[in-house]
This record gives sequence, C-alpha cells and structure tokens, in this order.
Amino acid sequence: MAVLLMAPLLAQTSDEDAARQLLESGRTALTAGKGADAAAAFTTVVTKYPRTSLADDALLERARYQLDVVRDDKAAAGSVDQLLSDYAASNSVPAAQVLRARLGLVESASAEQRKASMATLDRLAGDYAGTDVAAEALFRAAEAADYAGSSDALDRFNDLAARYPGMPVVAEGLLHAAVLHAAAGEALKAMDVLQRVRLRYPKTAAAARALNQLTILHRLYLRSPSVAVFGYTRSIGGSAGKFRDFRDLLVDHDNRLLVATRNAVTAFGPAGEVMATREAPDTEAAFIDAQDRLFTIHDQGVIRGEGRSPLALATARTNGRVEPMDIDAAVAVSTGDLIVANRSQKTLVRFSADGRPKGEMAKAIGARRLAASPQDNLAALDADQKTVTLLARDGRITGRVAERGANYQLRQPGDVAFDALGHVYVLDRAAVYVFTARGDRLLATFMSPDKSAGAFSNAQALALDAAGRLYIYEGRTDIVQVYQ
Repeated sequence: MAVLLMAPLLAQTSDEDAARQLLESGRTALTAGKGADAAAAFTTVVTKYPRTSLADDALLERARYQLDVVRDDKAAAGSVDQLLSDYAASNSVPAAQVLRARLGLVESASAEQRKASMATLDRLAGDYAGTDVAAEALFRAAEAADYAGSSDALDRFNDLAARYPGMPVVAEGLLHAAVLHAAAGEALKAMDVLQRVRLRYPKTAAAARALNQLTILHRLYLRSPSVAVFGYTRSIGGSAGKFRDFRDLLVDHDNRLLVATRNAVTAFGPAGEVMATREAPDTEAAFIDAQDRLFTIHDQGVIRGEGRSPLALATARTNGRVEPMDIDAAVAVSTGDLIVANRSQKTLVRFSADGRPKGEMAKAIGARRLAASPQDNLAALDADQKTVTLLARDGRITGRVAERGANYQLRQPGDVAFDALGHVYVLDRAAVYVFTARGDRLLATFMSPDKSAGAFSNAQALALDAAGRLYIYEGRTDIVQVYQ
C-alpha cells in the first residue's frame, strides 16, 4: 500500500527534475548562442512535462526567444497566450503580461495599439512596484518612447534608474540615456551616465559597452586639437596580401572584420588573421543583421541570407509585370526588416525578413550606400547629389549632411557609417568627416598625409567597431587599414 501511494509522488519528483534539467540546458544553450537547441528544450518541457512547476517558466523563456531573437511575433504571441491561459495562477503571469504589451509595440502595430501597450506597461509598473517585472515594464515603455522619438524618453530612462538602481535592466536604460544625451550634443552628460554604468555594474556587458562609448566621446569631444582624431595602427590584406575584386566592408557585433569580394566573404580576427571564408559568388554588396547573420546582395534584386532561401525582391506590378529591383545597398534593422535602396526608382523600400514588401519608406533618395545605427536610425548616401539623408526607423527625415558646410565640402563621398552613439561618419576619398547624429555640425575631420604610414587617397569603404576604431579600404593598395 505504501509503495502504491508513493508511486505518483516519485513520478512527479522525477518529472520535476527532468523538466528542471531541460529548462537549465535551454537557458545555457541560449546564452551560448544556440537558439534552436534552446527553443527545442523549452518546447520539450511544455509538451512532455506540462504539469510540472517549470512548464510556465519554459513557456516564458520560449516566448522571449521567439520575440527577441527570431523576431517571430506570431509564435511569441502563441506562447504568451498559452501561458496566460493554461498557467493563469503561475508566478510567470506578470512577465508574460509585459511580453503581451511589447507585442503591441511591434512594427506592424497601429498607433492605437502602441498607445494602449504603453499604458499597459505603465500600469504593470505600478501594479508590481518594487519587482523586476516593474523595472522591465518601465524599461520597455522608455525604449518604446525612444524609438517613437518621444520627448519624454530621457525622463523615462532617468525615472527607471532612480526607482530601481539595483536592477540589471537599469544598465541598459542608462546606455539608452547616454545615446540621447549624445544626440542632443550633451557629451559631458553622456560621459557621466556611462561612467555610472561602469561603476554600478562593473562586471556586466553593459559596462564594457560603456567603456567603448566613453572612448568614442573622448575622441570626438575632449581630444586636444593638436592630436589627430585617429592614428594608424595596422593593415589587413588577407592571405594574398591584397583584396581582389573588393565589394564591401563590415564589422560584426563581436568586432570581427568582414571583407566581401566578388566571390567570397572573409572574416578576420583581432590580429588580422583569417578566421573563416564563406563562398558568395557574384556578390555586389553585403550587410549583417542584429544576430550577425550575413546577407549578400546580387544582381536582379536577389539577396541571399545565411541559412535562408534567396530572396528575389521586387516592387509592385507595372502593367501586370513584377519589376525586379536595382539594389545598390540594403541594411537590416532590429525588427528583422530589410531596408533596401532601389536605385532605379530612387526610393527606400521596406521588406520583411522573408521578402514580403511592406511599402516605401522614403522617396526621392538615390542612395548608393546605406547605414543603420544601433538605434535603427538610417543614413542614405546619395553620391550623385553629394548628400547624406538621415532618417528615423519610421522613415521620418531627421537631418541631412549637406554637400558643403562650415569647414568641409564633400567632393566624392563613397560611404557612410554610424558609431555606437549615433554619430555619422562620411568617407570622401581622402578624408573622413564626423558629424552629429542630426548631421547639423561637423565634429572632426580625419585626413592622412600622403607620405605617412596608413595614408589613404582613394578610400572606397569604411566600417567602425564598437569602440569607434576605423577600418578603411584603400583602393590604391587594395588593403584595409585600421585606425584608432
């Protein structure tokens, strides 16, 4: 009799242990960047051990992964709905409610949905005051206000830091605040905020990013006028010593340099060593998304993404025909959408990650080069007009770098890039000009004398890493030169 009575309890204990191991293995896999393995582990907990105390946690982890990593809004909504329906009494419900509110802030949401979601996040912050859920709700509401260009975004991030100084999410909020200060030309306030991140959260990834951004601000705002804004450090020429049929230059989120040539993309390590080479026949340009997945651009509007089927992008039908796009450049924003420069029609067009057209983003912009900032702002370089148009993520024009201004003139602009704080870098053959985030003021000019080490006079592409190091492809020598 005792054995019969104990059997269900033993089985339940065994299921709890198995579910716990799966949940932890999924979290470990997610931290290691193995998203598919993590999602499989979370799903197994939900389907095989639905009555354990870990099932709601697994559903919550899966929903976060679906929303934040793979950007699958529908799948995330399904996981959230399942959690709120099947585990309505669990302690995961408040966090799930935050996720549901965030789903109302996605790109496809209406203005009414976004307004309602912001109100929900503010309410949740009050309902669960003093908890990590409240801190997360405040952060997401401030983040949404920032992306919308709202004037109260900075106040929201400051309020988060004042209410919950010990919460890890505050470090991310302070990084957002520093970017807003920098965009407003308040460099010293930005540096103060970044130093707070380093002192209060010294062992976090946010602290490392803060140090990189302090380096950028010091270089642009506190450097002595007698000191060059950049100094040459080394050159990278690949295994053959030079890059033949060069196409594009990128730096990924791990600060690895990627050089795209006509038939391949090669990744280089910190010392300039070759780490990997991926074949990419007939490449015209390249870009990466928020997960460092590589995309290459080809003729006839074809974009090939890592591990994905080729996308044959096309505009609306004309006389019953689908017109392939003449793509000069493209970028991926944090939502997973692709912003594509259609040269023939002088438009910027938005596509979903699977190639579905989502409409024109901007007109009358003949962009030869595109750049996206970490904040999803865009810079479109029109080489013919010798201007750079700056746009918010919703297509609003926020500024412009004119052909000429105080202490500069663009003669042959060839590339454009952002640093981590949103400053705009314009490459002009023998010079790099650095502007504010709005493009309304020149902050620095970098030129390298002809006979000096690392001199450049026919620069064709540039890229920056997290600390603002500059990588320039010099067409005269067919090598990449590095400056810091």
